[in-house]
Amino acid sequence: MLWRLVRRLNQSFDRPPIVCHHDTHQVPIDARAFGANVRFVARPIRTRWGHLSVVEAFRLTLRELYEWRPPEWFVFLSANDYPIKRGAAILSELANSSFDAYIDYHRVPDYPDLPPPGKPNFALSTRCPIWIRSAYNRYVARNVKYPGFNRKGRLCIRRLAFRHPRWIKENPFDTDFKCYAGETWFTARAKCAPLLYADTDVSRKLIKHYQGRLAPDESFFHTILGNSPGLSLCNDNKRFTDWSSGKPHPEWLGIKDLPALLDSNHHFARKLSESRDARVLDELDRLSEVGQSGVTVTR
Repeated sequence: MLWRLVRRLNQSFDRPPIVCHHDTHQVPIDARAFGANVRFVARPIRTRWGHLSVVEAFRLTLRELYEWRPPEWFVFLSANDYPIKRGAAILSELANSSFDAYIDYHRVPDYPDLPPPGKPNFALSTRCPIWIRSAYNRYVARNVKYPGFNRKGRLCIRRLAFRHPRWIKENPFDTDFKCYAGETWFTARAKCAPLLYADTDVSRKLIKHYQGRLAPDESFFHTILGNSPGLSLCNDNKRFTDWSSGKPHPEWLGIKDLPALLDSNHHFARKLSESRDARVLDELDRLSEVGQSGVTVTR
């Protein structure tokens, strides 16, 4: 799927600079099979779902992109993302945009303003009140881990969140620095790149705070950009996703979703897979055009 995504990006954006972080500790890859416009991070780190390693991998990838061939815009993709608009249309919108980033971001409220508990199966949309409460538990509250069992009876690690401020110590968030969260994937201008990959007091504090917390990639980038003065952020990451099932992950998309994909105003869709339904990818490939952009892919 990665090879197909790169091929499509090459066709749509006239062989843009692409930097990939591929965890070779899990699956080897022949980097020579890709073109000269594609680089792989030389020393990839071990990545895990919902782990701080995803943030660290992206920062490595983004730094390499801007030290190599810095583009005006960069797009953060996974290997299961795919363009659903013509390259020329995407580039035209970005060239005429008044925004500095397209990112799904939401301010996590202070303790007194938390919404009431709700049904867990409604917690997946980032615009639902229960999701905001879950984000507070993940990123602001004090988390205590303890062993437990999942629904299949398997041993797992559970987290108990202490939400009241008296239980929260050494928290990086205050009246001048708020916590933000949302879906991981986003698109941003070059001016945003050093804010995200640079080693600063802010980034170090956040990395220390998010260590051991669930899915920090759904808050780290959002918090830095959301607290950066002078940035104009669009609360739309230009990604088409289907959360209708109420599962912990968006639905896999197929040929049945093609009309909705083409009618949307988004640039990319996730999740798609060549092994699951190549027909939708074949149809989307017909939209390919020529342009220029910069891309980072993290796996």
